[in-house]
Amino acid sequence: MMRQLFFILFAILILNTSLRAQSYSAEVNVGISSIDAIDLNKLQKAFQSGTSLPIKITDSFPARPDFGLSIFKTMAKDSNKIGLVWNYMTTGGRLALSDYSGGVQSDQILVNHELGIAVELYFAKKLNINPFVQIQVLALFSRLKLNSKVWLTNNDEVSESTIFLSQNAGIKPSVGLSFNQLKMPVKLKVGYLIQVTDFPFYPKENKSAKLKLDDGNQIGPGLSGFRIAVSTEFFF
Repeated sequence: MMRQLFFILFAILILNTSLRAQSYSAEVNVGISSIDAIDLNKLQKAFQSGTSLPIKITDSFPARPDFGLSIFKTMAKDSNKIGLVWNYMTTGGRLALSDYSGGVQSDQILVNHELGIAVELYFAKKLNINPFVQIQVLALFSRLKLNSKVWLTNNDEVSESTIFLSQNAGIKPSVGLSFNQLKMPVKLKVGYLIQVTDFPFYPKENKSAKLKLDDGNQIGPGLSGFRIAVSTEFFF
């Protein structure tokens, strides 16, 4: 499914190159991403209830900074744009317990890459501040690393790490403002990522297996959430 999606995204972009372009630009953005992490929160609670130790959840997939890069083509007759986009974000959870005799720690580290196409439509033209709507169609590549560690005060330590992968699709509608009076245009954008598929994590070594709880519920990344970003644009 991911290959088919990439072929569709690439074909759409190639078809649009037949239109006369006014200019190309590269856009670098930094922002904040939040995710609903519904399944991952269930996974943390299952870890917590699965031990007799009074282990506590200290972190539960908070909103974190994200980064992105886009290549846009501005169409000749208007300010509308089409382009390729890539975004990166990471967040995680932690359960921990420690005392004079040692400690236990369980980390759940989530890394997500978004790759796809974006269409940017402007409501007004040639203004110092232009409102716009952007829609991104994305392939979502997620990596979940589960780290567990037990240590004693005599320096004995046991650790284990497992990697799980998941691929999904998403749509990210956004609204924003482009401040064009500056030497390098700056954009402020607020959006929401909608994860439209719900494929669970699987072990890196065995795609047919699935990450699931004792009750049979499968665990997926749960990437839907708000996105806020500031970006600057370089023309070439």
